[in-house]
Amino acid sequence: MHRATQPTNDTALATPTRTVALTTLSPTQPTPTNNQPPKCQIGGSAPHSAARSTMLLTRLAATSTSARALQGLSLRPKLSTVQFARTMANLTSPVIPVAARWTASPTASAAPVTAEITVETTNVPGDSNIWLLALPRGAYTGARTVQQSHIFDYQGHIQRTATSLAKMQPPSTPLERHLTDPPTLATWLRPVARAALSSYYLTNPTLPNHAETKITWLVASDGTLAVHCTHLKAPGPAPTSGQTKAILALGAGHRGNAAAKDSAWVSGRQALIDAYLTPDVNEVVLVDGSDVYEGLSSNFIAVVEKPDGEVVLQSAPLDAVLTGTILRAVIEDEKTKGVARVEFAFPQVAEVGTKWRAAAVTSTSRLVTPIRTVEIVDVGSGKVEKMVELDAQHPVLVKVMQNVQEQVVARAEKILD
Repeated sequence: MHRATQPTNDTALATPTRTVALTTLSPTQPTPTNNQPPKCQIGGSAPHSAARSTMLLTRLAATSTSARALQGLSLRPKLSTVQFARTMANLTSPVIPVAARWTASPTASAAPVTAEITVETTNVPGDSNIWLLALPRGAYTGARTVQQSHIFDYQGHIQRTATSLAKMQPPSTPLERHLTDPPTLATWLRPVARAALSSYYLTNPTLPNHAETKITWLVASDGTLAVHCTHLKAPGPAPTSGQTKAILALGAGHRGNAAAKDSAWVSGRQALIDAYLTPDVNEVVLVDGSDVYEGLSSNFIAVVEKPDGEVVLQSAPLDAVLTGTILRAVIEDEKTKGVARVEFAFPQVAEVGTKWRAAAVTSTSRLVTPIRTVEIVDVGSGKVEKMVELDAQHPVLVKVMQNVQEQVVARAEKILD
C-alpha cells in the first residue's frame, strides 16, 4: 500500500534580484487608436508605457546578462528535430516561477489586448496546481515550449480551452462569447503568454538553452486570462531510466464532463495524488470497473495483441476522456497509422499480463512515456492486486515516440521573437 506522500516539486519560491518592464505588444499588434498606449505592470510596480518598456528591454538586452535567454532565442529562426531535446534539463539551481494576468472587461471587443497586463515575479507558487486553485474557477491547460521560443500546438490548446469553457458554462454574454471563440481567445492570450514567458527568461538568466518551460494558463468566464511559467519536468522516473511505473487505480471511477478541462479537477484529483503519486510513480490511471480511462494528467495507451495476432494501440473512447494534445498527435500522425491501428476502446484491466504487450502515458510534459511496471491497486482497501512488467522498448511504442517527437517540432508555433 502506498503512503500518502505529497509529490515533490522541482521549483522553489524565491525573490528575484530585479524586476523589469517589458512590452506586451506582439509584432503584428496594431497601435491603439485612442492615444493610450498599452501598459505592462511588473510585480505591482508603477505601470510603464509600451514605448518605455521596449526601450528598457532593448537596453537590458544590450547591457545585461539577464536577457541572455532572449538574445539566444533570436538566433533560432528554424526548428529541427535534430535540435529538439526530448530529455528534461537537470537544473543546478531552483527556478523562479512567473505569472502574468489580464482581465477582459465586460465590454471588451475582439481586438488585440491593449490594456494593462500584470506580471508577477515574487511569491508565485512553483506548483501550478496551487496557483490554479487561487484563481477563479475556469478552463485550464498545460502547454510546453519547444526550443524555448515556441509553444507546441498553441492553436490546439486554445481550441480545447475555449471548448472546455463553453461546456462548463454555455456562453450567454458578449464577453463569454469572446472567451469561447478560439480566434478571439488566441488573440487575447498571446500577449499574456508573451509577457509571462519573456519575464520568466529574464528572471531566470542562468537557464540552459535546452531547458524547456511548462506553461499553464487559465481562462475564466469573468474575463480572467492568467499564465504561469516554470521549469518543465515530468512526474516520476525518466523514460530512459527503465524504472517507469503507473498505478491502475481500481475503483477510482472516472471524471464527469470529461470533455472540459475544468480547474475544479485540480482539487478533485488531489486525494489520489496524495495517496499514490509518489516519486517512483509516473502516473495514476483512473479505472472504473475493468475499463481503463485516463491518467490524472495524461492519456493512457495500451499496446494490445488481438486474437488474430494484430497489435493495436488501444485508448479509451474519445468522448469518455479529455483528449490531450499529444494523444491527438499520435492519432493524427500518418506515420503512426502505418505502424499500428488505433482502436478507441477501453483497455481492460483483466487483460494486463495476457494481451497487453506494452503501455504508455501521454501528455505535454511526458510526451510518450513507456511504462515498465503496471501496479493494479484497489483504492478502497489499498491492496495491490497485481504487479506486471511490460516491454518499455516495444517496437511499436519506440516508433510512436519517434513520430511524436517530430510532431512536436512540426506543430510548434512561435510566441517569442
